[in-house]
Amino acid sequence: DTLDLLAGAFPMREEYSSLYRKYKEDEAALTALHARQEQANAEQDFLAFQLRELQEAAIQQGEQQALEEEQNILSNAENIQLATEKLLQQLTDGEFTVADTLQECIQTIRPVSNYAKFLEEAGNRLEGIMIELKELSREIKREANQTTSNPERLQAVNERLMLLHRLCKKHKVESADELLLIQKKLEEKLASFLSLESEIETLQKNLKLTYQKLQQIAAGLHEQRITISRQLSDSVTSLLKEVGMPHARFAVQINKTPDDKLNENGYTVAQFLFSANQGAPLQQIRQVASGGELSRLMLCIKKIVANHATMPTLIFDEIDAGISGEVARRVGQVMKEMSDRHQIICVTHLPQIATSARTHFFIFKEIVDGQTRTRVKTLQGEERLREIAKMLSGENFSAAALANAKELIEKN
Repeated sequence: DTLDLLAGAFPMREEYSSLYRKYKEDEAALTALHARQEQANAEQDFLAFQLRELQEAAIQQGEQQALEEEQNILSNAENIQLATEKLLQQLTDGEFTVADTLQECIQTIRPVSNYAKFLEEAGNRLEGIMIELKELSREIKREANQTTSNPERLQAVNERLMLLHRLCKKHKVESADELLLIQKKLEEKLASFLSLESEIETLQKNLKLTYQKLQQIAAGLHEQRITISRQLSDSVTSLLKEVGMPHARFAVQINKTPDDKLNENGYTVAQFLFSANQGAPLQQIRQVASGGELSRLMLCIKKIVANHATMPTLIFDEIDAGISGEVARRVGQVMKEMSDRHQIICVTHLPQIATSARTHFFIFKEIVDGQTRTRVKTLQGEERLREIAKMLSGENFSAAALANAKELIEKN
C-alpha cells in the first residue's frame, strides 16, 4: 500500500483488483461447472439409455387411449357383429322395423296436421327422427363392416399396450402421455449436459484472457514498485540521519511470488529492511529494530507518505519511546516540519518534542464522586512553561528548569 501510494499506482491497482475479483469469481464458476460435468458424466449414459428407449418406442399423444379402445373392439368383434346385425334388422333392415313404425306414424299425422299446430310440429319432429334413424343405420353399417375379427392386429395391439404399460411402470407414471413429458425432460437435461462443455470452453478462454491481462497489469505495478522502492529507500535513509541515526540504512526489497503466481496485489513481494549500525546487514524490521529505532523509522516513513496522501490529521502516540536528548529534539523538528502541511497531534512525555508544538493540551486524571475521570486542559502562557519545566525536573521544578523550558520553547 505504501509503495503504490507513493508511486501513484492506486488507479492501476484498482483496475487490477477489480479484474482479479472477476477472475476469482470466474474461477469459482469454472470449478462449479467441472463438478456439474462430473455429475453429468456419471448420469449421462443412464439418461441417454432411458431417452433412447422412449424415442425408439415412438409414443404418440393419446395413443394409449386409442389402442385400449381398439383392443376392446377387436377382442369382442364377433359379439359386436352379431349385435349390430340384429340392431340393423330392428331399425331399418328387418320385416317389422322401427323405421316402418315411424313411417306409419308420419302417415297417420299428416292428413290432420293442418288442423292443429301441435300435430304439425309432431309430424316434423317424427320426420327429423326418421332422417336421423336412417343416418344412424348407415353409420352402424359402416362401422360394422370395419369391425371384423383380426387376431394378428389384436396381437399387435396387445403387444404395443404391454410395451406402454411396461414403460409406465418403469418410470412410475399412469399413462403414456406422461412418458412424453419424461422424454422431453430427458432431452432437455442431456442437452444441458452438452451445453456444459461449451460453457466450460468459453469460461476457460475468458479466464485465459483475463489472466493475461492481469499479468500485464501486475508487470506494470511491479515495475512502478521497483522504481519507487529505490526512491523510498533513499528518502527514508536520508531522514533517519535527521533524527539522529547517521549510520542507519533502510531498503525495500522487491521480489516476485514463486512462478509469478498472482494474488490480490499482483505478484510483487515487498519487504522493508533496516540496519541501525554501520557494517550491520539489512534485515527485516521486526527482527532488528529496537523500540526507539522503530519509532524514528516509522516517523520517517509517515512523513514521506503524508506528503503523498490526503491526511488532514496525523496522530502520534508514544513516538518518543526509547529516545531522549538530542534525538528527541530532532524528532520534534521533523514533526514540526510536517505540521506545515498537516495537523499533527502528538502524545509525548519528552520536553524536547513537546516544545516543538504550537498548542499544548495537558491530559490528567481526577477522582469525582469516587469515579476516575480523564480530563484535557488547554495550556496558555505560563502554564505551558510550568508543564515543560515539570517534564525537565519533576513536580518541584526549579527556576533553572523554568528558564530552560522557556529557552526550549523560544528556540522552536
